Amino acid sequence: MPIVVILLGVLLSSAGVAAKWHRVSKEEIKLSGPIGQDSLRDYESVADSGYTRITVESAGGVEYPALMIARDIQRRGAKVFIDGLCASTCANFLALAVRAPSVSCRSLLAWHGSGLLTDMQSSDDDWIEAEMPETFVSEVKAWKVNARSEAVAFLKHTGIDSSIVDESVRVVLSAGIKPQSEKTVYSLDPATGFISSTTTRKGLPLWVPTTKALNRYGVDTSGFCPEYDQRIKGNMERLGVDGVVSDGE
Repeated sequence: MPIVVILLGVLLSSAGVAAKWHRVSKEEIKLSGPIGQDSLRDYESVADSGYTRITVESAGGVEYPALMIARDIQRRGAKVFIDGLCASTCANFLALAVRAPSVSCRSLLAWHGSGLLTDMQSSDDDWIEAEMPETFVSEVKAWKVNARSEAVAFLKHTGIDSSIVDESVRVVLSAGIKPQSEKTVYSLDPATGFISSTTTRKGLPLWVPTTKALNRYGVDTSGFCPEYDQRIKGNMERLGVDGVVSDGE
């Protein structure tokens, strides 16, 4: 399959929106929205009484809470059903909590790297600021090493090749798309003289792999919509997703 690039100029943003966990039935719980710092706690409050199926629709969010949730899904042996967009952190962890997720015809799985699983997007030290104490920097670095080990072990346990995440970056970059751009708009309040600025940052566009590509990395797509590949382009346009579609070859 040839590489197809779809750029709609739409940002996937979690600003000001919280993930919503709720119980659908005795056996099913559902996540709708981006994954934030409190998502693990919210998940635990809903999941506490048990479940056998989890439905997910999320554009991504904070990685480590997503990893912790995915590990618990894995531990429970629950079925994972994707119904809508599952991108970034959602794809990296929640969708891959099982080797054979179920995916509806209105859904889209998309990747664009991971701070825990790939070094291809940015330097491991790009978060360090001059005023940070050395002891704090060392503490954060040690945490990152441990978190990365947990993420790799999680995918290994599922039977998924973790290089799928690196591949998502390689495919997009090979299509000639810049990893990141940002635009800052300044404004002046004439009444107070207060100057403010708003910076909009656009991250790396998403890689939307076909079922052929997913199979190659160990994902069992037998539970996908039979027309998943044929619907990718239409779903991207409907969901407002920037991305590159390919077999990953």
